[in-house]
Amino acid sequence: MRLHDKFPENCDEKLISEKLSHLFYPLRSKKSREIQLILKFLYTGIFDVEEETKQSLVGYMHEMGLDDSWIESKQGRKSILQDLQFLYSNYKPDFYIKKEDKKYGVHKLILIARSDLFRGMFLSVQDSSNEVNDYSGKSNTSFQQFIHFLYFDEIQPDLPQEIVEEMFDIPEYFQLNENSLLIFLLDNYHQYRIQNL
Repeated sequence: MRLHDKFPENCDEKLISEKLSHLFYPLRSKKSREIQLILKFLYTGIFDVEEETKQSLVGYMHEMGLDDSWIESKQGRKSILQDLQFLYSNYKPDFYIKKEDKKYGVHKLILIARSDLFRGMFLSVQDSSNEVNDYSGKSNTSFQQFIHFLYFDEIQPDLPQEIVEEMFDIPEYFQLNENSLLIFLLDNYHQYRIQNL
């Protein structure tokens, strides 16, 4: 992404060029760490510094001609997880997993990113079908929680013990390429696993 893209959309090219040409001028006497922090903010919208340092950096950005309303609009940029949740809620699925009498809509990209099982299936099998049957043997409730976890990185609190016990096998069955579901279950439902050891 270009630095030009980090400036207000209503700026014309001339104004953007002027701001870019003056970007480092007021900072020449500042430490390189402060310059790096400002650039990091321009790209991420995150100030992970103490309040005193943050105020100092905001002051430097004022010197660059960036006003408070623009700076505030860039803070708290969406995380990747928020983007996944937006995808889940707002974009029609392009793939379906059939389980008994239900179909679960998902996005191939998410399955490829989070499951080695699905990644292998999509990348090695040349099939135009947009659905597959589930043979995991999991209940609809635990399967629905699994799909939810792929997008939200969490499952519903206070699930019945039998559902949680089913879910402990899901990371291995679907070859999740990270341990986040297992870690989540152990952090939140460890008492069920301990009882069955």
